Amino acid sequence: MAAYKYEQENFTPSVSFEADNSFINIEIEANLTMFKETREVIIFSFGPGGSMFGDADAEGDAIFFGANDNNIYAVSVDGKELWRVHTGGLVTSCAVVKNGVLYMGSHDNNMYAINAATGAVLWKFTTGGIIFGSCAVSDDAVYVPSADCNLYALGLDGSFLWKFSTGGPVSLKPLLYNGLIYFCSFDNSMYAITRKGGLVWKFTAGGYPTAFPALAEGGVIYFGSQDRNFYAVDAKTGKLVWKFTAGDTTYPSSLKEGVVYVCSRDNNMYALDTRSGKELWRFKTNAIMAARSAVANGAVYVGSYDNNMYAISTEGKLLWKFPTQGWVMPKPVLLKGRLYFGSWDCNFYCLDLNGKLIWKFPTSISTPSTLEPPQTISKRSLEIVWTPDEQAEGKKYKGRDAELSDYGEFSGTYISKDKSDYVSSRKRGYVK
Repeated sequence: MAAYKYEQENFTPSVSFEADNSFINIEIEANLTMFKETREVIIFSFGPGGSMFGDADAEGDAIFFGANDNNIYAVSVDGKELWRVHTGGLVTSCAVVKNGVLYMGSHDNNMYAINAATGAVLWKFTTGGIIFGSCAVSDDAVYVPSADCNLYALGLDGSFLWKFSTGGPVSLKPLLYNGLIYFCSFDNSMYAITRKGGLVWKFTAGGYPTAFPALAEGGVIYFGSQDRNFYAVDAKTGKLVWKFTAGDTTYPSSLKEGVVYVCSRDNNMYALDTRSGKELWRFKTNAIMAARSAVANGAVYVGSYDNNMYAISTEGKLLWKFPTQGWVMPKPVLLKGRLYFGSWDCNFYCLDLNGKLIWKFPTSISTPSTLEPPQTISKRSLEIVWTPDEQAEGKKYKGRDAELSDYGEFSGTYISKDKSDYVSSRKRGYVK
């Protein structure tokens, strides 16, 4: 039986993708069920929609991004569509453009290389799982993470060079730093490997490292984790330098001038001293902070699941916020005095640096992506794993159905093998 320990917020489920019996979690909603310890995962999926999850990238006068309408877009800096490429799956990957070539992955299991000027597909490479995250590109190779638990190394022509296998799906963009490749896997580990695929070290956290690109400065690698800790480890040895504990899952957001900015599911952005991990300040929003940020001109630009794009001073004070109609998760692109970013509301926005709207570009579907019922049921039921101070209270409900309110902030759910039972069963607690 699967065992979970989790807190309850409005009983919205977390989301997983299936790839060859391996699973990758990604939270997509502010008020969601927050799994703390997961031994096995019940599988949910994104529905179609025009929402945007991955970071955009820019080259010249063009901005590139993907959406859950299965398209990869190129838009000019004045908001005109240049071209689009339709893939066979959702595009949650971040855009990476280098030397006139755009690299993006899709849930159709393919990594695409596209001529950034024309939109012509140069090549595509098929992995054994969805490509949820983005690749890293060096002068002679493309490093591709896949939910099939492998990191692939490809030539710039799309040829296979080698792959490195882990014990879990490989998440977002690898980090190329000091001649090594650093990347995280859902086997709870951060890996450092050579450019030829040889293991240098592996650091195992108390939960899976969050699916954000790690950050590096001064010989130290920084990454977040589902275990609530934010880690700084020595880039050469993998030894712990320091860790900072937040109120919930942490995500590396950005790094500049001796300060690392850390977003958390506890609704806060933290500014930490890179040398000591000491908290310098925190900024609280009205929902989960699980976004990447950009830092420039004395400001941190970052989105929140409360639907706003924020400009926060590097001293932690609000400068302005811009409202959208959906979660703002992608890292904004700063280009020629403008801010570009996508939202879950199916629009790609351009603002000036005072937070004024210049234009917005709609994707091909105006309906936001949704959660879908499980496509495959891995277990018939879940078992609550109570924390010690909750155990006595929990015994009162063993063996019977109960309302969510009976549990206060803690609850269980029962999902039968029938997909049709999902909507009704998610509304009640069940502890076996």
